Amino acid sequence: MSDKWIRFNKGLLIFSMIASFFFVIFLTVFFADDKCLGSDAWMVFVGGVVAVTIEHAVWGLFIEIASNIYHSSKKSNVSLSNEDPENANEENVNNNNAVVIAKSSWICKKCGTSNNDVLNCCTRCGNTKE
Repeated sequence: MSDKWIRFNKGLLIFSMIASFFFVIFLTVFFADDKCLGSDAWMVFVGGVVAVTIEHAVWGLFIEIASNIYHSSKKSNVSLSNEDPENANEENVNNNNAVVIAKSSWICKKCGTSNNDVLNCCTRCGNTKE
């Protein structure tokens, strides 16, 4: 995910909302000419506006949540991908399927756990720092 993807989704959301409101107006005009509904066509308009608004508000909420997760992961140096720690430029630590960049730690050669630089033994398996 990137800023481009988030901007694309926001643009798509605005386009979809405008198109949906035009569709609601079209349906209202169409049902206003209907002899069965007649004067109750305003209910189609109100119901359509409420449905479109709720749907797009939820969609916008999901976009905002994704944006916040993306930007907070950039600030805390956490990658949201399953990168290979050995191929990264800095020392990386695998922590719950996220790669965390650690500048003052060492990785146990036996189990791959990240340990604080002060420790001489692995916190997971007890292997000594080499």
